[in-house]
Amino acid sequence: MSTTPNLPTLGTLALDASTCMLIGEVIARHMPTYMTYADKIGDDPWLDAEGAARHLGITVDAVYKRARRGDIPAHQDRPGARLFFDRRELDASRRTGRR
Repeated sequence: MSTTPNLPTLGTLALDASTCMLIGEVIARHMPTYMTYADKIGDDPWLDAEGAARHLGITVDAVYKRARRGDIPAHQDRPGARLFFDRRELDASRRTGRR
């Protein structure tokens, strides 16, 4: 009979607690790299053109073209000012079939 303590296993590999902690620390260091865009934006619904492009999965140029054509909702303070996009409006327009 084996006197091996009850250790977590990965297939046939037994891992002790310190090895598990080390693996967890390595993974944690890389998590910001693997965070999705949605994880990073938080609760603020307002996006600039770059944020809208990431949110929609299209290029920044495509965002400007679609906003100019009225295919996606956009806001600006005055003519010639930067465009801003409400994430909720972008999601709603995507759900209703507007591109």
